[in-house]
Amino acid sequence: MPMMTLELFNKEFESIAGQLKSYLLRITASPADAADIVQDTYLKASDKLHTFRGESSLKTWLFTIASNLAKDNVRAQKRWTENVIDITKAAALSNKQFFREAMTIRMTSTNGQYEAKEHIAFCFTCISKSLPLEQQLCIFLKEVYAFKVSEISTILNTTESMVKYYLHTGRSK
Repeated sequence: MPMMTLELFNKEFESIAGQLKSYLLRITASPADAADIVQDTYLKASDKLHTFRGESSLKTWLFTIASNLAKDNVRAQKRWTENVIDITKAAALSNKQFFREAMTIRMTSTNGQYEAKEHIAFCFTCISKSLPLEQQLCIFLKEVYAFKVSEISTILNTTESMVKYYLHTGRSK
């Protein structure tokens, strides 16, 4: 495969930057951290572009770099405990009047329906933060970004069997 030019790299990076940022936001739950990691991914990838051999797609290679940077970021922070779902559910249901009003708005307002859908999507991000990091990454890469198991194993530098295991255990939790 001929060496990729910086111009072509920039064009391709630009085309997947939104997906990359979305993926990183789901992992970090922080817009600032996600933006920083996208920038760090660009800098690292453009600096190491000469090492890209084309054995995978550029998208897979970039998600690999971003995943490694995100793992370092997340490991430096405290993970949420597995009972976070129970804690937040109890807190949400403790104010029954607020809960009823929120459900009424959701059912009677187009904007309310959109906001509820966006909130649920963000809840998925929060819930996943209680999973072990490898399960969280596998679920996002497979279910949200439609990577194949073989691509996920490349991105996370693990075996396909482990990816399948992480997907199974993460989904069951």
